[in-house]
Amino acid sequence: MDIYEIRKANLVELIGNRRKKECADKWELNPAHLSQILSLKTEKNLGDDVARRIEDREGLPRGWLDALRHSAAEAAEGFTHNVVAYDPEDAMPDGAVAISEYQVNFSAGNGHQALYEIIEESDPAIYKLSWFRAERIKPEKCKRFRVKGDSMETTLFDGDSVLVNMEENEPTKIIDGKVYALRYGNDLRIKRLFKKLDGSLRLVSDNQAYPIEDIAADVAQEHITIIGRVRDKSGKGGL
Repeated sequence: MDIYEIRKANLVELIGNRRKKECADKWELNPAHLSQILSLKTEKNLGDDVARRIEDREGLPRGWLDALRHSAAEAAEGFTHNVVAYDPEDAMPDGAVAISEYQVNFSAGNGHQALYEIIEESDPAIYKLSWFRAERIKPEKCKRFRVKGDSMETTLFDGDSVLVNMEENEPTKIIDGKVYALRYGNDLRIKRLFKKLDGSLRLVSDNQAYPIEDIAADVAQEHITIIGRVRDKSGKGGL
């Protein structure tokens, strides 16, 4: 999916059940122009200026329309279901690597150090080693966690498992709109992140029933630790 396809898909989601004319008026667009943008038969693209104006009028973070946030876009996001079918009684398949699932707890001391405990009753997931190499990710730097709640639907569902690259955890290297696992207080949360020049963070849920959270720089520094970027998912969520 290119950026214009992503924007159109997100725009359709944003309009929802509202009348197009109502949205066009709010966004200072000619209704015919909006129809052209939404049409699958036209090459008319949703450009940067219009995209940013729509986000501004809706009170959305800059770049919201550019971010992949729905199941139709999972492949482009990297959520390509790279888990290999595997019987635990068989030998490890060639060209595969096992990644265990963890529970995370946080100590109450300075820094809220993360304590990772393998979930013993869960079988490790077997991933294609070639995928890690193509993505330039080290398997030994990855952990799997279980998704809880519905705040990231329809990208991640309650009960899904996500693969998190622990090396992508520098606040200064956040890629706006990507999905990250993070510690907020004593909770593990999974959100789309946007960073601001003043060091503050914006946490965005894919489920629009959940409000956008703007975290001041000093609060983010004290209470938020980025664990890593979500690079893949598996599970029956949404079925």
